[in-house]
Amino acid sequence: MSQPDQIDLTAEEKSYLQALIDAKKVSPRVSDRAKILLLRSEGVSPSEIRRKLHMLSKPVRLCLDKFKEGGLMRALQDDQRSGHPKEISEEAMQWIVQTAKKSPRTLGYEQDLWSIALLHQYVQQHAKEAGFPRLERITSPTVSRIVNQADRQSLKLKRTRKLNGFDLINCTEVLIYCRPYPRYENGSDDVRIIGCDVVTAEIFASEPNSNIQVSCIQFLEMLDGKYPESYTLRIVDDDCRVFESPEIQLYIWGKRKGRFEVYRLPTDGEYTKRLVNRDVPFAPKR
Repeated sequence: MSQPDQIDLTAEEKSYLQALIDAKKVSPRVSDRAKILLLRSEGVSPSEIRRKLHMLSKPVRLCLDKFKEGGLMRALQDDQRSGHPKEISEEAMQWIVQTAKKSPRTLGYEQDLWSIALLHQYVQQHAKEAGFPRLERITSPTVSRIVNQADRQSLKLKRTRKLNGFDLINCTEVLIYCRPYPRYENGSDDVRIIGCDVVTAEIFASEPNSNIQVSCIQFLEMLDGKYPESYTLRIVDDDCRVFESPEIQLYIWGKRKGRFEVYRLPTDGEYTKRLVNRDVPFAPKR
């Protein structure tokens, strides 16, 4: 007899959760929630789940409650937090944006573009005289968030930051790690492409399909519709050889030229070659 709060998952949902657990780039919070749901579907009690995963009882119960309220995706995703009442006024935020529109050179610095660190320093030092004493305690991430919400094209900001060696230009270059996951069920050999935005940890998954090219096109269209048209989508290919197929190359370099860049993870042999000859780069697929 099933327990009152035991959850039922389809075979496809279980396969999806296992893929999240196995993916290396998935947020630990998402991976833990996937484990909670899988264990509970197998009849493991919440207290035993807590012991197995070395977690507090509150996140375990919260995950299960969210599943009952809204299903699988509701349980995996973070809730939108209301946060504290707004402490920084609209006028103060507008002053930060207007400052970012000026060249630092006009304010006594020896450079033409702001870095977030320099802008943060300037805001803290001049907040009181500008009439915004609260900004003396502002954090660098808050300054970054405020300018990111503005029209960055008009701001005098440095345009490049790094993430694991990749340039993220104006924060409009998205890095997606992806790989295929076969689904063997009832004689089916369907494959789905699952990817993860390595900055936000958001998960994307195509529908299972016996034709991996169809599944890949759906995955690319999903990404294409998710991000603004001005973004460049950089895909790190972990064993998705489908990206080398003529159909996918035609889509990437024909129909959506300039929208996607595909990089492949090197094989063990390529790692060795790079260690021996450091001048050999891993070039993106073209």
